[in-house]
Amino acid sequence: MDVDRFSYLEDLEGVVTIRFIERHNRRLRSFLGGLPTKLYPRIDKYFGVEQVIQFMPTDRGVYVLSRDREGYKVSRVSDEASENVVSSSMLGDNAVIAGIYPHPDRDMLGVFYTLGGGDEGYLKIFDESSLEVVDSLEGSIWNLVWVDSDTYYYVRFYRYGYTPDGVEAPASRVYRRGLEGYEELVFGEGLATNNIIQLHRDLGSSWLYVTVSRGWVESRIYGGVVDEPSSWGMIFFREGVMSQPISHLDGVDYVIVYDGGGNGRVLAIEGRTSVRELIPENGYPLRGGVVFGNTLLLNYLVHASSRLRTFSLDGSLVIEYVSKDPVYISMVRAYGDRVYMLVRSFSTPQYLARFDDSGFEAVYGGREVIELEVSEEFIKSEDGVDIHIFKIRDPKADERGCAIVYGYGGFSIPLTPMYLGHIIPYLEDGWVFIMANLRGGGEYGEEWHRMGMKRNKINVFKDFKSVISWVKGNGYKVVAWGGSNGGLLVGATFTLYPGLIDIAVIGYPVLDMLRFHKLYIGRLWTTEYGDPDDPRDRAYLMQYSPYHSLRPGMDYPSTLVYTGLHDDRVHPAHAFKFVARMEELGYDVYLRVETESGHLGASPETKVSEYADIMAFIYRKLGIV
Repeated sequence: MDVDRFSYLEDLEGVVTIRFIERHNRRLRSFLGGLPTKLYPRIDKYFGVEQVIQFMPTDRGVYVLSRDREGYKVSRVSDEASENVVSSSMLGDNAVIAGIYPHPDRDMLGVFYTLGGGDEGYLKIFDESSLEVVDSLEGSIWNLVWVDSDTYYYVRFYRYGYTPDGVEAPASRVYRRGLEGYEELVFGEGLATNNIIQLHRDLGSSWLYVTVSRGWVESRIYGGVVDEPSSWGMIFFREGVMSQPISHLDGVDYVIVYDGGGNGRVLAIEGRTSVRELIPENGYPLRGGVVFGNTLLLNYLVHASSRLRTFSLDGSLVIEYVSKDPVYISMVRAYGDRVYMLVRSFSTPQYLARFDDSGFEAVYGGREVIELEVSEEFIKSEDGVDIHIFKIRDPKADERGCAIVYGYGGFSIPLTPMYLGHIIPYLEDGWVFIMANLRGGGEYGEEWHRMGMKRNKINVFKDFKSVISWVKGNGYKVVAWGGSNGGLLVGATFTLYPGLIDIAVIGYPVLDMLRFHKLYIGRLWTTEYGDPDDPRDRAYLMQYSPYHSLRPGMDYPSTLVYTGLHDDRVHPAHAFKFVARMEELGYDVYLRVETESGHLGASPETKVSEYADIMAFIYRKLGIV
């Protein structure tokens, strides 16, 4: 398709677009009938279970951000008790709390939230004793770090237009701001387009790290005294190499560097000049770590499950901790002599845990919701590469012969054990759920990522095809499901390999690979996909772009595409144009447009309604109910 005849659907406020959305929503409602209402309680039962999203330890206790069926809430947890501080109901209808920033020693709490789950939202600083708002900002804001009693840093991400120093968006800058309204740019002036800044406060010390990443392929680490931006100097940079800081202790910076095979090794850098390898790279990717006391705790991924190892500061292995069931551990943070982390599994929602030499102990949450059977397999891709999968089923259910195959394969993001409340009703009905660890993700390190990015992207679709073929070869009907970059995965797979998939479910997707860089923050993704303005990249992108690959007379599956009008990360026009083209060609396609959700999510009620519609669509198409 050489001419983009549906580009008018990029205008979200246009009359034709609005009518297009309304017509498709009515059509889907007519097809689903009353089935979603019947399915809603089954999904709500499991999706509404409380799970922890973030946490931050302070002198006054650990602040925990969680979500349950009532919405989002922030609690302060101590050894004695837990008390609610702020909830989403206080912030507005459909509020999604995306970040919490408690002051380390004052009754002051920063909360970033959006109305509808977009990337842009509101930062409010609350006086906890009165819940009075003492400061507020709007925009795409993250990484608030407290400097002193009434001053903080934050990162502002410019999504469109130009930064104040004249650099074209997308770009980010660090500001210092006082509660009385004083503000100044302290880092990032002149930093080029497509650079993302992250702040990392070394808790319990006076040290701050600033990481500048060029997309998902290269990063620079700066560091210095938290209240002296002039001291923030370069600690590590190597062209084309990703890196991340761990901790600063006694004049030594401990950093992870993803060079060599891309799995990560730990360097000890003294005085920004003396560099020595402390922990060499091994066969599995290192996802992060922390220093506490005289111990280095590192978090590895072994076949997409977490494994913890502790080392002395001379690099000697002390202990390795392996969970008996597949788990994923993230956000490891030390505060004083305590180490906290988030832990989750397929049967247990994410919870806050405290770690010691005997393992981890639940501090907030940690209840297993359902007993599931989890097995693992390796599937050969077309070129002989082994693709790891998790296969999940309910051991109490009789198998129905239907499988959901889920994948992502991009941006070095690993698919790991996770609680999927919206999937459990399928498992109770005898389905199996297959999670595929495809190239392009982060399951096997940076080399694995680069084997599925830019002009290697088609490897990801071949991997997914091989997994689906294996599942079908074992007698299952296949529903292929993916969101965001995973929506691209599903769309590209069924257009490249017609007849392979029985039903396609595509959520908040990237589907137009020739114009993604023109929509919202899409230019940032050129480091992952390639640049459509480069003729060689454009030719490669054209080979698999789902929107441009649709052809008449193909054996495409029944397809549901779903998106949200508040998605300000992936433009909804990707979904609209793809559906319009499929509809024009006479294929069986449905569109669901949520008016209250964005890429970050939505209220629990809105998400359960969305998942109930998806389940109803799948069951209607398979004739199950």
